[in-house]
Amino acid sequence: MFKIRFGIPEMEKFWNDLVSSKKDGSISKEDEKLFKLFGKAIRFLASNPRHPGLNSHEIDSLTKR
Repeated sequence: MFKIRFGIPEMEKFWNDLVSSKKDGSISKEDEKLFKLFGKAIRFLASNPRHPGLNSHEIDSLTKR
């Protein structure tokens, strides 16, 4: 298992905000979808950085932010 480090502090804060919103139930539907996609990508990176699912597409809503 690899340890994931976010390259810039804003990404770590963004992820922590998503997690806390999810925990207290105040997450919007749009952010819920992003949480699932982003979480899945992080799990793939942690288990296998060369996972084929990581090459398939870009997360548009994350790119826009």
